[in-house]
Amino acid sequence: MGDDYFYEGADYGTDPEYGTFSQAYVGEMYKNISLATDARVANQLKAATEKLNTGATSVEISTISPDIFETIPKEHFKELNRLRKLVGGNVELTLHAPLVEPTGLTKKGWDEHDREQAERQMVDAVIKAHELNPEGNVVTTFHASIAGLPAETEIWEGEGKEKKRIVKEVVVIDENTGNFVQIPVRPSQFLSEDKKEVSIKDKISEINEKNWYDQLHHLDYAAELGESTIEKGIKLIESKENKKINEKDIINSYKDYVTGKTEAFEKFLEKEKPEVMDFYKDQMKTISYGDINLRQAYNNLKEIFDQSYRTFELSNSEKAKENIEKLDKFRAKIEPRINELNKPENLIELAKTVRDGVHVLRSIETSQIPQVLKPLKEFAINKSAETFSNVALDSYKKFGEHSPIISLENHPAGQAIITSGRDIRRLIEETRDRFAAKAVKECGLSKDQAREEAEKLIGATWDVGHINQIRKFGAGDEELKIEAKAIAPVLKHIHLSDNFGIENIELPMGMGNVPKETFRWLKEESKNFDKIKKVVEVGNWYQHFQSTPLQETLRAFGSPIYAPGAGSYWSSRGYFSGYGMNPEIHHSLYGAGFANLPTELGGQIAGRSRLSGSPME
Repeated sequence: MGDDYFYEGADYGTDPEYGTFSQAYVGEMYKNISLATDARVANQLKAATEKLNTGATSVEISTISPDIFETIPKEHFKELNRLRKLVGGNVELTLHAPLVEPTGLTKKGWDEHDREQAERQMVDAVIKAHELNPEGNVVTTFHASIAGLPAETEIWEGEGKEKKRIVKEVVVIDENTGNFVQIPVRPSQFLSEDKKEVSIKDKISEINEKNWYDQLHHLDYAAELGESTIEKGIKLIESKENKKINEKDIINSYKDYVTGKTEAFEKFLEKEKPEVMDFYKDQMKTISYGDINLRQAYNNLKEIFDQSYRTFELSNSEKAKENIEKLDKFRAKIEPRINELNKPENLIELAKTVRDGVHVLRSIETSQIPQVLKPLKEFAINKSAETFSNVALDSYKKFGEHSPIISLENHPAGQAIITSGRDIRRLIEETRDRFAAKAVKECGLSKDQAREEAEKLIGATWDVGHINQIRKFGAGDEELKIEAKAIAPVLKHIHLSDNFGIENIELPMGMGNVPKETFRWLKEESKNFDKIKKVVEVGNWYQHFQSTPLQETLRAFGSPIYAPGAGSYWSSRGYFSGYGMNPEIHHSLYGAGFANLPTELGGQIAGRSRLSGSPME
């Protein structure tokens, strides 16, 4: 019989794969390993108990679905805190809050009311997180952005040092409408060979410039059409034989005509022949057509004026101030008559006002044209920072030094707007800045105190499996290193899951190709790395393999479960079983084996309570 007929037994503690991730930076990663509960269930009290029974010293309450989160009784959060105290030791609970898009963006576009609603949902999650440990700072993870919204298409091309990140498609948002526009980034064939490459910023500016002049063209055309049509109708009436009538009389007659005062209009025409009366009525229709075009132009003028004014107000440049002065001057000129312009008898003045407005807008320099279309990523960072800073401030006002920590997680790469380390760090820094400014103004903190609280209460949850998915776009270990070092200075929490860089399959660490150097890269740039909780987040593993990933994870991180520095002393590669040289049945019968241990520790008894010794239901 060959060796194929025998089970090889357990691994040596000196196996090359044993402690892969700890060896990468020489640390005791296993000391802060945490397990995540099943996010699909509302009974998180039971789910947390099951995880604590495995021997875990920390558990993350996973409540990814907003619907399931709302189903959890509020008493459960207090009971979870009692459970934490009952288990004793240094047991900690953290919370993975429901997935909520913080920007207010939906597939239909953006709306401020949707952003405010998201903010309220997050505030509710933070209040419940506080119940898990009212005397601590519960790490509460929110996704920086979620799936379902358009994201930049970026790939990595080249090899080695020549490899570079290339954006193939950028997504922009129209701030006025909240709608998305996807713009492919291609070389310009209009430019000479050495100037073909156009940056994303230049591309967006080019589109904004085109849109600006399109708006002015439509505005100017409508104003010109309206004014010329009105003049045509008036001149035809004035030139009619045997009829002495001036422009004022015609406009007054038009007022009667357009307001339905037929008696006055018919009196004006009472001495005319029927064919002459038909002629006058036709010219009134001509003037009415011009009037409609003119009023459309006037309404467009007001919209463009407001849009430009808002844009210039947000800028502190001298040119922007000059443009505001131009707009203020124009407004001051027409303001005394603005209510009169809607009256039919003031058509001529309305036409002149619109033409003057077009001239003022046309005088704005090309470099100062309002940037209506903005990169969606920039827009998302701005709106998300507003949401998260408000959530953190609300929490600080309620709970002070025991406020939960707002920790922003990267979504799987390529599936959301904000997923990279550099972008999440930018979001965190912007959120901290806004929180600090608001805390100074609303809470009476000094600038130094506010900054200290911001850095304490706002940071990042880094999912090493989610970022590993940039591999499918051509990235490699070097790009993963860049991302890790970008996020490390703001790191508060880590999610552990492995994959092969393609799909978010959530394997235990060591079973995919997440670089073993990941934790060394993070440790080199972050503060208190060894104290940061590392949460085993492998929902797919539970679903498919129906077992805890703790054993596989501890092995990957070199935990001396039984003896310091090595695996269990019975783990030589013997025959018949992994418990040593003798058959498993021998030890089960005579009490010298480990079969009666929980499955999480290598035995056969599932679900035994860590607290009482009785099986769990």
